[in-house]
Amino acid sequence: MPRAEFAEYDAASPAPRNACTKNTREAILDTLRVWASDDTATKVYWLNGMAGTGKTTIAYSFSEILDENGSLAGTFFSSHLRVDTSDVHCIIPTVCLQLAASGYLPSFSHLILDVVEANPNCKAWRISKQFLNFIVRPLTAAYRDTREVVVVPVIILDALDECSDQSLVAELLSVILKHSTSLPVKFFITSRPEIRLKESFDKSWAHSNFILHEVEKEIVKADIELYIKAYLLDGLDRHDCPPQAEIENLVNMSGTLFIYAATVCKYIDQRGSCGIPQRLSDVVNFISETSFGVTQPLDVLYKRILDTAYESTNPRERSDIGMVLRAIVYVYNPLSMSATSLLVQMSSKRVQTALAFLHSLIFIPSSQHHAKHISIFHASFYDFISNQNMSLEHYLDPCVSHKSLALQCLSLMDKEWSAEINVSYLAERRYGDISESLAYACSSWVLHFTYSGNDNNESAELKHFFQRHLLRWMDCLSILGKLGTAMNLLHKLESWANVSNSVVKDGWYLQENRARDCWQ
Repeated sequence: MPRAEFAEYDAASPAPRNACTKNTREAILDTLRVWASDDTATKVYWLNGMAGTGKTTIAYSFSEILDENGSLAGTFFSSHLRVDTSDVHCIIPTVCLQLAASGYLPSFSHLILDVVEANPNCKAWRISKQFLNFIVRPLTAAYRDTREVVVVPVIILDALDECSDQSLVAELLSVILKHSTSLPVKFFITSRPEIRLKESFDKSWAHSNFILHEVEKEIVKADIELYIKAYLLDGLDRHDCPPQAEIENLVNMSGTLFIYAATVCKYIDQRGSCGIPQRLSDVVNFISETSFGVTQPLDVLYKRILDTAYESTNPRERSDIGMVLRAIVYVYNPLSMSATSLLVQMSSKRVQTALAFLHSLIFIPSSQHHAKHISIFHASFYDFISNQNMSLEHYLDPCVSHKSLALQCLSLMDKEWSAEINVSYLAERRYGDISESLAYACSSWVLHFTYSGNDNNESAELKHFFQRHLLRWMDCLSILGKLGTAMNLLHKLESWANVSNSVVKDGWYLQENRARDCWQ
């Protein structure tokens, strides 16, 4: 059903979001309150800033303020950690559903449903066509039909720089800026000041902007100090508190980067409250001594945390840390502890041991919440670990990592489907029968291969998969409601593979024809 397909767009943030610490970021939040309530203000507000300056935390706090006032129309928190939250095509449908559910304009939801039911292929629409049919026309018609005086609500679009296709982001910004002045909604947008996004905003006068990393440093320092004290000193006896001089050193080292202060605080706190002053002193002294020249303090901090994690480990434990990190940093959708364990073929206990000293970098659910997903806290760690110049000996090559994950996906599917009980007949299976790890492997193995380079040394594994498991894979995708993506995935794989390789060529087209027959 078209309506059910449209309802797939419910983008969730991959890691828990937190509001600003009490009494911090008050100046920018007050500015945003005024903008949201001012009928004469521009309809688009762009908050931009360097990585780690706190854009997402501000966006989340602002969404809470708007929600309390009844003026939140919808939100989309982008993240490269999930396919759905990095796909620009998901943004408009997601906020459109939220806007319809808000009841802001009573007739809006009916108008949207009419559009969806009349256009079952709306998923494939260009961004500009999506915006025109899901936002501009129904909003204009619904606003014209209402006789009530309503507050202009705000749509929040966070971290657009993390979307996978920046050309589509530029197209989205173009249509928002083009139509915003005539729409009964406002748009609050955050991103890094990437050149393509900056160019889009520079072409328009119909927006306000706030450059977060250019806020007066004294204001940011005061906010960071409040944050550090709230995180590290809350509940401590005053005799156990670190000296004010150490706090000030950490504040100065943080500069304007809230993520720096947050990572240090998590690193210090991950072993409990005992010994906080000494650990704070140790980390401040170490980073002060090694942070010089062009080296970024945040990179030094990440390296220090990884150095600590690898200290006193044997070769197998070091291998475990690297394998688990790959599965967290490079997966297309974050996985739970149990699913990660199955994917990397380790026990949950081994995975937990590998992550024992990485709680300041990675959100790791407690043992009572193993269904929750593991994910990195901030995109800057992805930037660090995937750049050899930054991470040095801790570098995790993206191509090598994606190849490893692709082979692990194939191995997992082979293990599942070679057992006595397997997904062999569509009529015998339901959605709930597919484990999280198997669902991920089915949906993502091709994507991992296509990002793994082009040396094509996996011919034997691919041939084995096509000969034994092609139809089971398609059954599984059908149960997951993703059968329509199967042929697209096969075409991606065909483009990636060097079909002149005789091992791949033998049987490749036969297997693709078998896949085509299933659509007849």
